[in-house]
Amino acid sequence: MTKLTQNFKYAVIMAAIFLLAGNSVKSYAQPTIAFMPSSGTTLTFQEVFNTLSDYAENVNHNFNASSMGSPFHAVISGATALAAGCFMNFNVISVSSSSVTHVGIQALNCYGPGYVPSLKSIDFPNAQTIAMSACMQCSSLTSINMPNVETIEAWAFSMCTALQSINLPRVGLIDNFAFYGCTALQTANIPTVAEIRNAAFQSCTALETVNMSAVMIIGDKAFMDCSALQSIDLPEVEDIGISAFENCHALTTATCPKVKNIKTAAFLNCTNLNEIQMPLVETIGESAFELCEALKTISACPNLQTINKATFKFCTSLEDINGKFPNVKTIEADFTPHFHL
Repeated sequence: MTKLTQNFKYAVIMAAIFLLAGNSVKSYAQPTIAFMPSSGTTLTFQEVFNTLSDYAENVNHNFNASSMGSPFHAVISGATALAAGCFMNFNVISVSSSSVTHVGIQALNCYGPGYVPSLKSIDFPNAQTIAMSACMQCSSLTSINMPNVETIEAWAFSMCTALQSINLPRVGLIDNFAFYGCTALQTANIPTVAEIRNAAFQSCTALETVNMSAVMIIGDKAFMDCSALQSIDLPEVEDIGISAFENCHALTTATCPKVKNIKTAAFLNCTNLNEIQMPLVETIGESAFELCEALKTISACPNLQTINKATFKFCTSLEDINGKFPNVKTIEADFTPHFHL
């Protein structure tokens, strides 16, 4: 008996066990197929292809195992990692595994040469790392269960346009563009994240609520164009990047008691922002609050020494703020007519 046949028989047996035991696997019209690595602990593209080919040959002759062939649900056992592109071009609808801790580059990518067009759900309860572009542009993806994930790398879930909520209670790092363009995303629970990098949630136009109470660093354009975001409470944040919240038109309040650096255009054109609390701020970049037409209340900022060009330009509702900046020595042009040293 060849290793390939042994693998296939094991896969069929495992699928039957999952289905009969009711191990969180529902009854689907499409087949549920079990996968496991032939050696080691990493599931590869070749092993996925071999298992599907054997299934088509020995179990279901109507099953099309070729690229973009018949849809199926995948249950993975014995693997701690998914290799880069391991489900490349296969029509997988759902994928689950209690053993996987690492999802490789483009492992479930739905874009370009490695796309998986119909992927709707991912259940990896013990995953710790999601690699670059791992699930990029999976436009049918609605559900992800990854309660133990710690790192989400660049572009991992970018342009997953059906994803409505994320619950990542242990994540510490969300890298560049990780959820960029997830236009249906409404809520994000990321209470332990320490750093959100550049454009991580940019253009998530439906995003209303984000729990990020532990974040210390917010990168450039991290929430730019999140036009539905209503309020932000950032008790630990120290640095807010360039254009981090630019064009967040629904944003009304921002509480940042420990922030020290607010960079250029950080809150530019937040037209409904009416209150900002930043008592420890030391630097505010150019145009940081420009076009915040509803802004009325600013906390006292005793550590601020310079007000840069256009910092509060066109803040037409800004109330008298004399005394709020007692140590300011320099004011660049285009500040506000309500202020004088």
